[in-house]
Amino acid sequence: MSLTIKKPDLNPDSLDEKSLTISLCMIVKDEEDNLAQCLDSVKDLVDEINIVDTGSTDRTMEIASQYTDRVFTFEWNNDFSAARNFSFSKATKDYCMWLDADDVITDENRTKFIAMKEELDPSIDVVLSPYDYYQDKKTGAKFTHVRERLIKRDAGFYWDGVVHERITTDDPNITSAFTDVVITHSGYETSKSSDRNKVILKSVIDSGKAGLREKYYHAMTLYSDGEYEESLKWFHEFLNELGDGYFECTNGILAMHDIYLKMNEPDKALAVLMDNESLCSDMSEFYCALGNHFRDIQNNQWNASTCYEKALTCEGLMRDSSLPALKQDIYYYSVPLRALGQCQVKLNQFSEALTSYKRARIYNKKDMVLKELCDNLEKLVLQIGA
Repeated sequence: MSLTIKKPDLNPDSLDEKSLTISLCMIVKDEEDNLAQCLDSVKDLVDEINIVDTGSTDRTMEIASQYTDRVFTFEWNNDFSAARNFSFSKATKDYCMWLDADDVITDENRTKFIAMKEELDPSIDVVLSPYDYYQDKKTGAKFTHVRERLIKRDAGFYWDGVVHERITTDDPNITSAFTDVVITHSGYETSKSSDRNKVILKSVIDSGKAGLREKYYHAMTLYSDGEYEESLKWFHEFLNELGDGYFECTNGILAMHDIYLKMNEPDKALAVLMDNESLCSDMSEFYCALGNHFRDIQNNQWNASTCYEKALTCEGLMRDSSLPALKQDIYYYSVPLRALGQCQVKLNQFSEALTSYKRARIYNKKDMVLKELCDNLEKLVLQIGA
């Protein structure tokens, strides 16, 4: 179910009093550099602001108090879900909305938010929206997740997971809707927060109570730290327990592939991809990685081309979500099309390569290297009549 976003004729100061009401619920710690920007972007869109501080030593609480008198403290216990659930418990309005202190709502999306709030059907339990979590400055590619953003306060939802927490429910009959209101993550994970997450994950692992999610994120943390052997151990344990479980693990499988390549074991790297294709069968990133392996490691342009063509058919349907993961043009179109063109050049399929490059440019017009490739290849095709 999707919300139909109409162009509103309202401004934030004239929201219909009959609109459903929203409580903003945030957990913060030492966010004096980010909090004001976040709250300025949302303060007139919500009906209540609840700020839960988990132990700030800077001006965070002072800044929060300038926006709301509903500022609470929570004794930090290495459990993000516990803090999030506490913040939700303070809400008094129809829906809870969560943001992190380094999230913002742009002017364009503020306008969409107003329309969404006006049109929200009170029978909807949860509203999902795009979350632009990271943008690569070199390629312009965005990492976008679909996240639960508005949650009906009395619908029985709760946060789960001590770190990398998620919203869940035990009710199989919830109703959901999707809005194109984008939340933008303006910051990046600092070494301080990364170290904190490592400590939390390690304590869960050492307790022997780690579930799939904790094992997965522990393996990913080890991978990012370059502890490859130990990372592979936990990735394999995770996959052995996964079975048909509902968990999106494409990034983990690609990490395992990368680890084996770094360890100079290309056969094992390929086997990881081939053995786990069923887990990633609708993810373009997976088939691009598989194509890159055939192209760069085996110099097999035919197999690589087949993978890139497969990538172009993917919908990005994640295993732990009922909604597509908002295909980003650069990943689901431009990257595989450009790679396909490279293979076609090596196969002397110059006309086909030109078509692929031109299609890639539609989705990445700022890429001047790609433009030069198109121009040069077009001259070649005219010259040889290919």
